[in-house]
Formats: sequence, structure tokens, C-alpha cells
Amino acid sequence: KPSVLKQWLDNIGRDDFQPRKHMVICSLHFTPDCFSGLGNRKNLLWNAVPTLFAVPPQDTKVNK
Repeated sequence: KPSVLKQWLDNIGRDDFQPRKHMVICSLHFTPDCFSGLGNRKNLLWNAVPTLFAVPPQDTKVNK
């Protein structure tokens, strides 16, 4: 779905990111309500969007 893909790309926040067919993202970037629990396996819902990202503080200095 193009609208869901756009949300993924916006949330990932990488201008240079171009997703490919077999790329994956860690399940830790999704809230529990993004999954359906069928049997012993959790499946990502079709409309799930990654929302959990650790963002470093803006005033962090980078050593070169």
C-alpha cells in the first residue's frame, strides 16, 4: 500500500533509504498493537507502521 509505505519512510527518517523487496526492520520498532497473535507466532498487521525509534539528543557532540 503506497500510503503505508510513505508512513514507513517518513518515520524511518533516512533520506537515502530505498527499500527493497526482502529488507526487514526489527520488531522493536513497533508497538504491541501492530501484531496479531496467531498460534505461537506474532505477525505484523498489514497496516502496521514503525513508530519506536531512539533519537540521540540534539546537543551530543560527535568525535571525529
